[in-house]
Amino acid sequence: MYGAAFKPQTLLEGEMRVGVATCFVIISHTVDDAFEDLVLGLRAFCPGADVAWYNSGPPMETPFDLRLVTPARPLKYMKITPAFFDIFEWALNEGYDRIVNVETDLAFIRPGFLDFLDSYMQEADYLAPGLRRNIPSVSLWPAYRTLAGEREKLASILGTSHVHRGFSPAQVFSRGYISAVLSSDSYARLRAFVEQNQQPERSLTLQELILPSLADSVGVPSRSYPAHLGRFNRFRPYQAPIDLKHALNAPDAFFIHPVRRDSEDPVRSFVRGLVRDTPQQPGASDATGGRTWTKAGAIQAIRDGQALKGADLSGLDLSEADFAGAMLRGASLAEATLIGTSVRGANLSGAFLGGADLRAADLSGAFLGGAFLGWVLLGEANLSGAYLRGTDLHEADLSCAHLNGADLSGAYLGDAVLERADLRQANLEGADLREADLSGALLEGASLRGALLAEARWTPETRWPTGEFDAVRNMSREESPGKFVVNTDESLQVRVHVQHPSS
Repeated sequence: MYGAAFKPQTLLEGEMRVGVATCFVIISHTVDDAFEDLVLGLRAFCPGADVAWYNSGPPMETPFDLRLVTPARPLKYMKITPAFFDIFEWALNEGYDRIVNVETDLAFIRPGFLDFLDSYMQEADYLAPGLRRNIPSVSLWPAYRTLAGEREKLASILGTSHVHRGFSPAQVFSRGYISAVLSSDSYARLRAFVEQNQQPERSLTLQELILPSLADSVGVPSRSYPAHLGRFNRFRPYQAPIDLKHALNAPDAFFIHPVRRDSEDPVRSFVRGLVRDTPQQPGASDATGGRTWTKAGAIQAIRDGQALKGADLSGLDLSEADFAGAMLRGASLAEATLIGTSVRGANLSGAFLGGADLRAADLSGAFLGGAFLGWVLLGEANLSGAYLRGTDLHEADLSCAHLNGADLSGAYLGDAVLERADLRQANLEGADLREADLSGALLEGASLRGALLAEARWTPETRWPTGEFDAVRNMSREESPGKFVVNTDESLQVRVHVQHPSS
């Protein structure tokens, strides 16, 4: 725990900030070991910046000689949007040029982030991880879908006919963004809207929709972090030692997220050592990891049977390549195009494929444990027998995909589209299927024990495992003729334990 051993680095009396005045604001309801690790990491790797705390929990003493954002108040889990507007009002009065919001499951691993911001944000006032513009009106993304009847009201406040989305941790707001928001004619209405959103039935993580959309609304330029950094700042899975290794081999990866809030977690322990005495990086660098690949070079390397562990193939069109049996462990294929590509039996464990296009690709028998496949297009892809245990597939399009016999135990499929997907004999034990679209999906023989099905959609054409249809039907409500939704409790965290007849 934090204590007397901590030595805060504060500005001396009369000492002025040099360059862009930056403040990292920690939004947290508690102070624990993870909180201390974050403060120590920020002060080690981002010297010259201030660190402040927005206390979203009960009143308590401010630790580590931090600056305290005032006012602050207790907020509910996944409903912290009001904190950002409290922070904006405070930051403008404090004279900061730039605010960065950070969370206690984020860890800085090297210096240089402030210099990166100086360069990367020269023509932008707002920076967000995974910034995606013009979310379609049919999106199942929770922050948008659960707005329901409030969408028109929010649109009238924002004055735009579209909304954007961005991942929350490590958003950066310039003074220009903050000033434009606070001086907006609609700011009072926006504030009231956000406060009303604290009610239990309202949208979750609303800041991931409102804050990126506000940039357009108030007329300031916005930008996304480089796509290849998405693997180091994601929702799930937690960062593993192999992920940390790749982050340390990527010179522009300044932090990783999420890191388990467990003092004994190996990633957290190693990062704590980096902060303390900068030891050697874990493991030798892969020969292919630091190379910049072209389409032709990557295809030739694959033909030559070269292992591409940790290779950055982001954005490449590799539809002509044959990945069958390839070693791509920990590789980045963010927004790559692999339409109709053979990836049979390939090792993609821990790989990052965010936004990749794998429609009609053959991934049968592929090993994708711990990989990130959020937003991936996998329509009509063959994933039969694939290993996807613990894989992040949130918002992936798996319509008409073949997943028969696949191991999806513990996988995250929130908001995924599984319409008419073949999931027969698949292992979905403990999988998170909240708000997934299972319309017409084939689930005969699948194992759903312990799966999360709250708000999942299905139709009469959906084929449930033998003996389980009645259980699902009893837990569902009819949303519209021929459309059913599995019920949820107030916290959207209900666990659906569906038992097999043999249990």
